Amino acid sequence: MSPQTTPHASQIRLLPPNDVLDCLDAPACAPLLSVLDSAQIAALPPSDQLAEVALRTAIAMTNPQTRMPSPPAICLDLQRSGDTVRMAPSGAVAAILTSRYTDVHESRECEVVSPRTVDWHLQIRAQKRSAWSVVAELPTLTSDSTATGATEYYVAALWAAGWTCTYGRRSGIWRPVRCVMKWIS
Repeated sequence: MSPQTTPHASQIRLLPPNDVLDCLDAPACAPLLSVLDSAQIAALPPSDQLAEVALRTAIAMTNPQTRMPSPPAICLDLQRSGDTVRMAPSGAVAAILTSRYTDVHESRECEVVSPRTVDWHLQIRAQKRSAWSVVAELPTLTSDSTATGATEYYVAALWAAGWTCTYGRRSGIWRPVRCVMKWIS
């Protein structure tokens, strides 16, 4: 090898799929999964702690910061497993998420529109500006330190995906452990 030649390395992961590990390896995605204020999250009631990790993970799995020239507005929803009724996160969870992602809205501020020139899409009602829908299922505890749930996002027709995720509690804080894509359109 000549002094001017630089070797290139590639990493191949021969493990079961895990989009959390892939996100942690990506400089633009890894900060989306990190816990910003452990004390603030630890002070939340248990159901809000699970809602926060599920929504934080859902946003990271969609990774809008790296898919668009400028990050889109995000409309957030929670739902219970097996339920079709969606709900807004609590005020405390919404405050944590809006401190991290500046353009987050409750789903009641958003609407689906179908203009004649383009496919159905989501927009912020008051601003008539495009948005992404991010939905997290409130995780179900499988033990004192593990929980599972699903996440999904919708941008427009044929631009959506969903994951099944596992969360683990370490030092009193819930973190995503594994997410596997279950569907894409």
